[in-house]
Amino acid sequence: SQKECHGVVYIESSAYGIPSFAMDTGGVSGAVIENVNGHLFNEDDIVNKITKRVELYINNPVLYRQFSASCIQYYTQVSNWDKWVEKLL
Repeated sequence: SQKECHGVVYIESSAYGIPSFAMDTGGVSGAVIENVNGHLFNEDDIVNKITKRVELYINNPVLYRQFSASCIQYYTQVSNWDKWVEKLL
C-alpha cells in the first residue's frame, strides 16, 4: 500500500504470527514495528530489499519462528482490540 491511515491488516497478520513487509508510509509505521512484527521499507529498491528478507527467513526457519512468536506477542500485549478500547477509556 502506498497510502494507509492505520494498517489494520498488519495488526491482524500479527495475531496469526505472520510478519508484515510494508512500505513505510502514512500510518503503517504505527502498526508495523521494525523487527517486532514486521519490516518497513522505503520506495527505493523495495523489491530487492524484501527479497533479501524473505530469503533470510527461508534459510533460517528458527529465526522465522522466533519472529512469528514476536508478532503474536506484540498483538496480545499491545495491539489487539481490547487494548485499543482500554486506551480509549
